[in-house]
Amino acid sequence: MHWDNLRGQSRALPRESWIWQKSIADGEWRELEPVLVDIPAMLGYEGGTWYTIHQGIRGLLVPDETGKAVVYPICEPSSHYYRIMTRCQHMPVFIKQRI
Repeated sequence: MHWDNLRGQSRALPRESWIWQKSIADGEWRELEPVLVDIPAMLGYEGGTWYTIHQGIRGLLVPDETGKAVVYPICEPSSHYYRIMTRCQHMPVFIKQRI
């Protein structure tokens, strides 16, 4: 399966690397018949900083125009600590964890 569509492998899917949790809640992905998935991960890297991930991050799996699965990691606005640590305005939606 593909990891995101940032390089435009699919013409039918949004050209994004991360998707906002709010866009899912607002129904923007509904027509693509998305499936929420858990992405196993132990470490994350952002802004030159490595950090521990306890269980993984949330993702959204959608099919492209050929039926091939594409997974987008889901993000949300950064917590104060995450923003200071990574200098990034968004962070992954962690499974049972808050940084």
